[in-house]
Amino acid sequence: MTDETASDNLDDLLGVPRPKKMVAATEPDSTLDDLLGSTRAARVNSADALDEMIAVSGAKAHSAEPPTEDRLHVRARWERGLAVGLFALGVSGVLADCIAASQLVAANGTKALAAVWPIGAVLLLIIALMQAKYIDRLARVSVLVWLCIAYAASFGVVIVLFASSAPKGLSASLLWIIADQVNFLIPLIVFALAGDIFTAGQGITVFPKMSRWFFIGQIVGLAIATGAPLLFHVSGWSLVGLLLVPPLACFAVIVVIPRALRDAPSSEGHGRTTVTAFAVVKETVDFVNALPAFKWLFRASLLVMAAGAFINFSFIDVAASRYQNADDLQVVYGGVALAGFVLCWLVQILLSTQAQKKYGVAKVLMVLPIATAIGAALMLGAGIGRIVILAGLGKLLWTIPRWSIDNSARQSAMAELPDDRRATSSFLINLVPYGIGLILVSIPILISKLVGGYWVVPLAALALAVGSIFWSRNTIKTWEDTQLSYRLKRRKRMG
Repeated sequence: MTDETASDNLDDLLGVPRPKKMVAATEPDSTLDDLLGSTRAARVNSADALDEMIAVSGAKAHSAEPPTEDRLHVRARWERGLAVGLFALGVSGVLADCIAASQLVAANGTKALAAVWPIGAVLLLIIALMQAKYIDRLARVSVLVWLCIAYAASFGVVIVLFASSAPKGLSASLLWIIADQVNFLIPLIVFALAGDIFTAGQGITVFPKMSRWFFIGQIVGLAIATGAPLLFHVSGWSLVGLLLVPPLACFAVIVVIPRALRDAPSSEGHGRTTVTAFAVVKETVDFVNALPAFKWLFRASLLVMAAGAFINFSFIDVAASRYQNADDLQVVYGGVALAGFVLCWLVQILLSTQAQKKYGVAKVLMVLPIATAIGAALMLGAGIGRIVILAGLGKLLWTIPRWSIDNSARQSAMAELPDDRRATSSFLINLVPYGIGLILVSIPILISKLVGGYWVVPLAALALAVGSIFWSRNTIKTWEDTQLSYRLKRRKRMG
């Protein structure tokens, strides 16, 4: 009896099951395949269950994303759609702003800004407050589309007023108010939409690209505004024809962005019912105050945005003291703004992304307060001497960082916030300070007119800018600790 036969008999006696005999290496191991198949099935079932849970929450399931080989192509389409939308908004906003400024100041003088700017700011804040109830509750793309339809219709009303015998001051005031909405409110929604789609890490490169196209649109709009007076003299075109551009740009946003983002994981809204808009504001304020870095960013923004509004008025005031004709004033106003946005575009290409990567978002946010303080100091000298060139340099020192490196850093900071808090928090941090600045500017304007001094408003701007520097330092000090807050945790996406 062989050893193998004896072992088999002993196994039979003890009842021990025999292992299966080895098979050739080229044959499949059916037992192992069964085991792996069960594991795969379990994983598929788990993934399906997870996707169902994500779908119920209103988000886009990971398995619904495009294959790896298509992901870069799809992401590029999302970027292009958002960029084209911002380009159209840039054209319409600055063109309307430039026309309104020149028409209003030429007809009623710079003292009219003491009334128009605060009224426009109050309306801007009221509309933002009304939208705060729905901006994070409803689908972001739908909110954007309806807003653009509303503003396109508003531009149509302005065109009718300019074409009729309505007072130019009234028509220009309404146009300026609408321009503020397009310049400051709608772009925030577009960037909030981008924050839904791209992660915070991707935002460091995506947001500067989007901002560059926003600048290109503003450059085109300002180029049209600067060259239009000469063209009108030659061709005989009317101002009404120029005002057709903004509503057409709004319709371009309506068409392009929804098509480009048809498969993007944009926010569908949290769907929660909120009692009042004020409740949303209270929740947002409490949320921002619970994040130290964002709390200090909001406070610094209050001061630096107000200082910027003061600088803008000072430039218009000095320019209007030299140029009384509406066409001449439009050329000067548009020309300086055009130079500023060309430089903004260059800064976005050369510095914005690199600065954020090298120094971090918090330190980059310190650039605007410092530049604003220097610009206010130059504007103070321009006001005393009524020097238009120096006033233009002071305005550029505010404009260039505000719409380039600071804007990109702010959007990168907003991308850190959860989807259901991003738009309302962006309104609070970026829009509310600007509105408050336009309201407060009426005080130094009235004082400057009473004492007859062009130095009053820039001096107030300098004091505010210096204060914003100190609060910006607190943003830097608390930034790293704030990043550890559970409130900033976001669902990771592939894009």
